[in-house]
Amino acid sequence: MSLTRIIQLSIVTVYFTITFFGVLLEFLNIRPPILEPLVVFATQMMSPYEKYNTFATDILLESRTNTDWIPIPVDRYLPFSSCERQVRVGLFSFNSRGDQYKNMMYHTWASKILLMETQRDSSINAVRLRLQQWPLSPEGYRHLNTPELTQETLTITKEI
Repeated sequence: MSLTRIIQLSIVTVYFTITFFGVLLEFLNIRPPILEPLVVFATQMMSPYEKYNTFATDILLESRTNTDWIPIPVDRYLPFSSCERQVRVGLFSFNSRGDQYKNMMYHTWASKILLMETQRDSSINAVRLRLQQWPLSPEGYRHLNTPELTQETLTITKEI
């Protein structure tokens, strides 16, 4: 057997092994302790495709200089389309690690944004990260993004 064929079969075997352990975790909630990194990788690889949201999500970033909150352009830190931003903001790749871990990741994210914003403007003394949700609509992504239907699901404020 040639070296090329051995490499091809190895790649296919690794792919099926990763997928198998991802399926074990997702459907049967079996987590083999020896292969924990492999299971986490498989879950992260499959997570953006594992559910369909019935709501739209967006993130609001704000900075404070004195007492006024000023919007930060989200595109500065998330230069993606609104659909990809929804997947990234949802941190779906961390679902297998639980809500506490996801919350820690949002706090880390807010701290990094505070650091970058204070480097950009030294008068900034706080940053606020807010996640909002509203129902999806056939008329468009932001059609039902109204004060009556929009709810804030997470607010994190980081101060210097």
